[in-house]
Amino acid sequence: MSRTMRAAAALGLGATLTLGFTASAHAAEAAAPRAAAPTCGPNRVSVYQFKNFGGEIVCPTSNYSSLGSWNDRISSVVVPANCWLTLYQHAGYKGKKSVWKRKGNYGSARRDGSLSNNNVGDNRTSSLKAGCTFDA
Repeated sequence: MSRTMRAAAALGLGATLTLGFTASAHAAEAAAPRAAAPTCGPNRVSVYQFKNFGGEIVCPTSNYSSLGSWNDRISSVVVPANCWLTLYQHAGYKGKKSVWKRKGNYGSARRDGSLSNNNVGDNRTSSLKAGCTFDA
């Protein structure tokens, strides 16, 4: 099972995002340059363990007031058209927040390879809200 599929399956377990991973298994991968980072797909938000879209991927599809094992481990994001993502510094949607919104089906996905320049910051996310809408 791919790491994306494992992460997506973990998100379906409930309001708390639970995903076990070992950073050492992907340390070399995070350091190696990538031609194209894997994503959760064209209609799914992707959050990554490491900067520049490295490490484990999680595909959030709703709101998570607590991130469980992913607390303070999000370092980069991809938000496709018709999707949104809000990262919060503290559990329960509290503290500083960083927002990405993509209204309409236009252009490429918004990609942020380093959260260190955002309000929440790198490895400081403790809750999030994410989703996508599509015209019928």
